[in-house]
Amino acid sequence: MVAVRRETFADTLALLRAHDMTHVAPHLARMKIVTPTQLREAPWATILEVARNGPDLEKLCLITGRPAPGPHSLPRARQDFPIIAPSARGSLAAAKAAASPALRQQALSTLHQLEYAATTQRTRSSRWKSWCTLAEAWDLPPIPITTNLVDAIGASLRFGGYKSAKQLFSQAAQEHVARSGEALPEAVRLRMKQVERAVERGRGPAAAKDSFVLEDFERVDLERPFPEASAWLDSVQAAVDVIVICCWWMFRGIEAAAARLQHAWTEQTVHGRLAFITLPCHKTDTVGMCVTRSHVCSCHRSARLCPYHALHRHLVRVRRWTPDPDAFLFPGREGAMSHTEIIDLFRAAIRLTGCQMTRPGPRADLLQKFNEHACRVSGAQFLTRFMRFPLETVQLIGRWGSDAVKLYVQETPLCHVNELFDGYPIQRPAQVRELVEHYLETLRTKFWVVNTTTKCIHIPGVPEVATENIHWHTICGWPYGLAPHRKEYKLPLGQRCKRCFRADELRAAADAASDDELLPVADA
Repeated sequence: MVAVRRETFADTLALLRAHDMTHVAPHLARMKIVTPTQLREAPWATILEVARNGPDLEKLCLITGRPAPGPHSLPRARQDFPIIAPSARGSLAAAKAAASPALRQQALSTLHQLEYAATTQRTRSSRWKSWCTLAEAWDLPPIPITTNLVDAIGASLRFGGYKSAKQLFSQAAQEHVARSGEALPEAVRLRMKQVERAVERGRGPAAAKDSFVLEDFERVDLERPFPEASAWLDSVQAAVDVIVICCWWMFRGIEAAAARLQHAWTEQTVHGRLAFITLPCHKTDTVGMCVTRSHVCSCHRSARLCPYHALHRHLVRVRRWTPDPDAFLFPGREGAMSHTEIIDLFRAAIRLTGCQMTRPGPRADLLQKFNEHACRVSGAQFLTRFMRFPLETVQLIGRWGSDAVKLYVQETPLCHVNELFDGYPIQRPAQVRELVEHYLETLRTKFWVVNTTTKCIHIPGVPEVATENIHWHTICGWPYGLAPHRKEYKLPLGQRCKRCFRADELRAAADAASDDELLPVADA
């Protein structure tokens, strides 16, 4: 009996070397494609992910025995898409091959490239280039960082009208450690905080995330022509379905562009008609957990805004245009939708509702309101306002790992003011403020802050939903937003801050004593 030779990663390397394709070996290893057989049987989407240009794709097609694709038959991906690698066991042979002289540099380069998401790398490169440019303008070296350099960069940022220096200083500190191999001196770190405050003073808040009212699409005339019509986006109904889908699943722009047909489906179960979309990888998921979110048919509330029927119509429409399961869920002109295409689609659809598309800027100039996050913001508000989803449910559906969702839904209470006043005649404008503030308090989860260094338990002194983390502090004055801490949603055991808990008891007693003053007064 003749023993069958077992294929290894060395065979794959030899095959790639014969076609001058060894530079894709680290990508294949990362995607768990070890043997020549696995390479030949890899799905088409994987081949496209590995081959980032036309010549590489032609060579891979030759290696795997596939016909070379035409120039317009490829669902081209964007360079900033998150990397999706199918789950499989690690290969010791591939791990050893990374240490070979031919692949060593490529393996290290791939590791360094994956330290940050693709969407972040360009931003980080731009920040570091700005730091070096400003340092050169002051005739100072960018590394090592000194207090004089911090002052110089801060003066340039303030004079140049920048709103914040925090992110630029943070990356510069990281580059200092990486390039010099030494920790940033404490005096320099302290000076950075002082300069950050000087740069930010009086600059105003961060840019607002504008939203639209999804319910306004119920009155849109579906028979009118859609101005941004394309191959599959051929009607107003198609555009409305895209907006409804993106709002219910609270897609970021890049998540909508990266989703594929095989990631969405509909089912009829004992729980009703359900629509599913899987996100193999998203912004806050560096591993790729294949998060799936589902919604039930909501035609009893609004047939036009039903997520099940919107997704069902969309799938039928796109599959009629292309049956390829690897095609994008929202196809663009040349594969994946670009950043500009998504924004143009969102704005063209929102304009159908008659919504104001611009708003005055700080200098009275008109600014465009809606960008890639328009459906994410509006979807969060729609689910809390119209569907009455609890805030925790919205946070789960929207894949938020922080309290940022509270900033998105902070306007929702203003839509329910009449319900809050139902049965209570209003005599004082202050009552409006009190009732809205009471509603906002219901959105804030009660929590305690634990200093992870001293283990002392504190009580937050400001609402996080209304302030940035640099201004978060406890009742006793500790600025925990910039210090090591953790949140506990049940009062933990341990040492309690006397100042925080004493002040909280006095405040609770004062609130109880003033309850009668906050109640609406009926007409005599």
